[in-house]
Amino acid sequence: MTHVCHRDLRVEARNLRKFRENFAAEPQVDVEFPCPFFAEEGVLVESFCEGQPIKEFIYGEHSDAVKSIIADAGVQVSLLMVFKQ
Repeated sequence: MTHVCHRDLRVEARNLRKFRENFAAEPQVDVEFPCPFFAEEGVLVESFCEGQPIKEFIYGEHSDAVKSIIADAGVQVSLLMVFKQ
């Protein structure tokens, strides 16, 4: 028997809007979240965001200074997502 997890994608759309709003007010953090165009319980249509996987910075040929900047930004972004409503 296959178990299918059903999520209400309207919740995901709401979260994306909130992240976009919160991070727009944080000019020192350069992060982009997709823009939801349409959401229903089982359908979410959103914009495409060009980016690079974080593993390219972790394992790639980048200086320790670049890795430190990315680590600091990652901590700041994580804290903003957890503590800012």
